[in-house]
Amino acid sequence: MKIAISSGHAKDVAGAVGPEPWGLVEVTEARRIVDQVASVLSLHGIDVVTFHDNVSQTQDQNLLAIGSWHEAKKADLNVSIHLNAFEPTAAGRGTEVLYRASDMQETAQEMSDAIAGCGFIDRGPKFRDNLYFLNTVPDSILIEVCFVDSETDARVYREMFNEICDAIANTLSDGWVEQKPGAPAAEMPVVQVSINVPDGVDLQLTINGVDVMMADD
Repeated sequence: MKIAISSGHAKDVAGAVGPEPWGLVEVTEARRIVDQVASVLSLHGIDVVTFHDNVSQTQDQNLLAIGSWHEAKKADLNVSIHLNAFEPTAAGRGTEVLYRASDMQETAQEMSDAIAGCGFIDRGPKFRDNLYFLNTVPDSILIEVCFVDSETDARVYREMFNEICDAIANTLSDGWVEQKPGAPAAEMPVVQVSINVPDGVDLQLTINGVDVMMADD
């Protein structure tokens, strides 16, 4: 399985920015998430490629650059990482995952559930047919990790950053913590032990949780 992940927006095409001193900067955090998720996936043997747009100067250029990169990679699953925004608030806003293709709805649901499990409100999967990325790139989802202008979301994000990235990576790879299909099960080593049991003495051993009685015949 090959996974392609890109960060939303570009170095010179800013996304959402939360209020100081606690607000998040979308383009900065999206890049951090992409790099961390890719690192976790690679560590567990998953084929993953990443993209950050450092060239585009306009939104149209940025959208084209991201879409073209994903199309060229021909990945089995394509992911765009974003952070949401509405209006500054102390309350939590939550996480949501956008999709267009019907066969991506289940993945979007699982992803939203997984990220929300780190402490966010679960806004769930959202069907969108007006986003360039989802309309252009097949087998794709767009993750809105949290809201940059929610003080609660920003706090949870900072405290749970590693857990959030692990949740994303685990969902994308369909559970890398589980043994890969076809992988041979670990064999239990065989150890030969010689024990002299005195006449008339019974000896009980516990081996791998099983009681074994050894007695003199």
